[in-house]
Amino acid sequence: MKTERQVFNDYYVPQKVTILNGVTAVGSAQTNPENYSKFTFHIISEAVTTGATILIQSSLDGTNWVDLSSDTIASNGAIEHQFTGKYTYLRANVSSYTDGTYSVLMIAGN
Repeated sequence: MKTERQVFNDYYVPQKVTILNGVTAVGSAQTNPENYSKFTFHIISEAVTTGATILIQSSLDGTNWVDLSSDTIASNGAIEHQFTGKYTYLRANVSSYTDGTYSVLMIAGN
């Protein structure tokens, strides 16, 4: 059984997650953001000349995914997306890749 402090932390303390870290190929990674309803994603791109497409997606079952955002990245920099809602699973997906290095960071809170 969780203590009152653990319950407080689970609900009120923001969760910081690096979903993708220095990715240089097509692929995805997911997180389970239970207990949170506000999400900010940063997509960070480096060493880009042609680029990649990065999707932020949600799923209720971890199998069927719905796009929340889609970014075709053609230069270095950062992009921010914010979402509000209850999600069972969230993931970052490099759906197409030509070059560059990509990281996706997320912070979740209430």
